[in-house]
Amino acid sequence: MKLLPSIITLTLLFFSPLAAKFNPQKILSQMTVPEKAAELMIVAAVSNEEKNKELMEHWHEWASYRLDQKYIENLITQDKIGGIIFYGNNTDAAEQAALSKHYQSLSKRPLLITLDIENSLTNRLHKKSVTQYPCAMTLGAINDPQLIYQLGYELGRQLRKIGVHWTFSPVADVNCNALNPIINYRSFGSDQERVTRHSVALMQGLQDAGVLACAKHFPGHGDTIADSHEKLPLIAHDIERLKKVELYPYSPLIEAGVRSIMMAHLEVTALENEKGKPSSLSHAIVTKLLKKKMGFKGIVVTDALGMKGATVYAKPGEEEVQALEAGNDVLLCPVDPKAAIAAIVEAVKNGRISEKELDKKVLKVLNAKKWAFKHEDTQNATIASILQSEKARALKKLLYSKAITIAQASSPNPFAQKTSNKAVLALRNEKTPFEKTIAQHNIIQYALPKTATDDEIATAINTLKNHDHVMISVHGMSWNREENYNIPEQTFALIKKLKGLGKQVSVILFGSPYSIPQFKEADNIIVAYENDEDAQTAAAEVICGVREAEGTLPIDPYVNQISQAA
Repeated sequence: MKLLPSIITLTLLFFSPLAAKFNPQKILSQMTVPEKAAELMIVAAVSNEEKNKELMEHWHEWASYRLDQKYIENLITQDKIGGIIFYGNNTDAAEQAALSKHYQSLSKRPLLITLDIENSLTNRLHKKSVTQYPCAMTLGAINDPQLIYQLGYELGRQLRKIGVHWTFSPVADVNCNALNPIINYRSFGSDQERVTRHSVALMQGLQDAGVLACAKHFPGHGDTIADSHEKLPLIAHDIERLKKVELYPYSPLIEAGVRSIMMAHLEVTALENEKGKPSSLSHAIVTKLLKKKMGFKGIVVTDALGMKGATVYAKPGEEEVQALEAGNDVLLCPVDPKAAIAAIVEAVKNGRISEKELDKKVLKVLNAKKWAFKHEDTQNATIASILQSEKARALKKLLYSKAITIAQASSPNPFAQKTSNKAVLALRNEKTPFEKTIAQHNIIQYALPKTATDDEIATAINTLKNHDHVMISVHGMSWNREENYNIPEQTFALIKKLKGLGKQVSVILFGSPYSIPQFKEADNIIVAYENDEDAQTAAAEVICGVREAEGTLPIDPYVNQISQAA
């Protein structure tokens, strides 16, 4: 597989004074065993306590987490933890940056600040303060990996501006199960080549911008029907299938220089003999497979240790010890960091973990910090000028436009034909950017509310009798299969009746491509993937003949490999 070249640009030629005086070996020599244990921990915190009270309550009920600022400050000053991962999505970007700076000011050693942003800072910060980018499955439709690299670089530039050193991205899972409740749209798709190509591109962009990337979720979470937050999912495939699909993206990622890999909480029977043992706690999977056989030398980090996929096997304290024994270097979101530190200290004392092995892990973390601090943002530009720049918005618009996909067509280009007998029917609850764009191109349009009555539908059908080609746009869709993707029930009746009248029918889906089989009666299907304004504008331009649809479906919606037990 041909990999993208790693492009170190001139914008990264500044060098942080902190990195210049940061000596990992010297720091390690001065640390106590409890401090070494704490250095391996990335603890969970909220970005803004006042704005995320419900999240804090939920996490406490879910897994007994404490996320409050007073507790985090104590972990920093008293226990000297190594880093923080922030949760909550109601926080302004400037507030996030200020809180990171506050926590850094309390720490004896600089903290490694992390966010789980994947493809857009809107995953963790308020949408009004950042630029929202497409989800991974939308990106998976784009055929130019250089654009994915540009996104990675832009995200890295933005993360550095708010003081973030490490992001848990890219998602390298091959989502080949339409019922997957936790990966789904977070994946670049069901084709392992495409997932690999896009994962490598995004990773390289992030790291060239000076942010540590992390491929996840090893050895592959794409073919599960259980959520590892709530239970331990089963992967029962044989080793040959795992090599062809689940494991496929990782060797190219390792070859391309990914700096970290996240372990999933999965039961993988072909790789671990002990029944019910999570991959994250498996020496056979972490050390023998990933580190030795596949040759990964970077940081191996667990997925969040409060997830039921891990706690079902071992309780806090013992869980962290087993994670280190398995070969993990960093412990993400320990439920009780103080208990975990004490358990690791005891494990070193009684010989379960050698201090020499502990030192190797700590040195990895300290070297990662040195690399990250070398690229810390030192520019005077404001946060808003970076996170909401014209350049950032232009990239967003371009990405959505390149993703628009014709998934089914009655002719080579069914929308290029110029005819006055076209009409657009929008199924939505309020006027959309899609309709505003259509209005600029002299195509007659109608609208129905998503809760339209039988009489309203009958009136629409009667009105549309005069048009040869009816294009139905479906807005406000979700990615939830159990909710039937939030598709209005009358959509299917409309298509059937219009086809019965001899009309050509096109459907424009602003949501999951997994819904495509429900629309096979339509002549043409366009997938825009999301209801974002730029996706709507680009889709409207396609049906008006202004631009071509350049995307490729990242999944096969007619192949549903539901092969796993819960």
